[in-house]
Amino acid sequence: MNTLIVFGARYLFIVPMLILIYTWWTQNSHIRWLILMRTLIAALVAVLLVYFAGDLFPEVRPYITNHTQALLTNPPSDNSFPSDHSVVSFVIALIVLQFSYPLGAISLIIAGLVGYSRVVAGVHYPVDVFGAIVIAVISVEPANLLFPYIRPKKEEPNNGIT
Repeated sequence: MNTLIVFGARYLFIVPMLILIYTWWTQNSHIRWLILMRTLIAALVAVLLVYFAGDLFPEVRPYITNHTQALLTNPPSDNSFPSDHSVVSFVIALIVLQFSYPLGAISLIIAGLVGYSRVVAGVHYPVDVFGAIVIAVISVEPANLLFPYIRPKKEEPNNGIT
């Protein structure tokens, strides 16, 4: 069981990234551009929010506070709030959700498992994951506003009329 928790805490956040790449790869050029721009903007906003949130809410890691051993080898010792792995996972999942509901739903479940694994591994509190979700939602919104989905116009048949 510990092996699954460690895998989830360390590496599972990579799966939503792979799903994002697959989603991008299977779309037309217009949608690819939207995915790329929304991902870049959301990532930039998320980095800024994580930086400021960490300064506003400094929190010692649970394994340090509780004087316990974290399940991870070489666990992080920096600020606990928010969970960076969860922010990345949820931002990506929310982007994917906009372009593929089934893959987005799978990505959201995986993002939840990432957060759960980080808590069980002793490197985050549940509030760190909740904060990550809030930051992810806030980060994706400016990207949606700056790059709205505009459905390309379909060419109307002219029926021989010019």
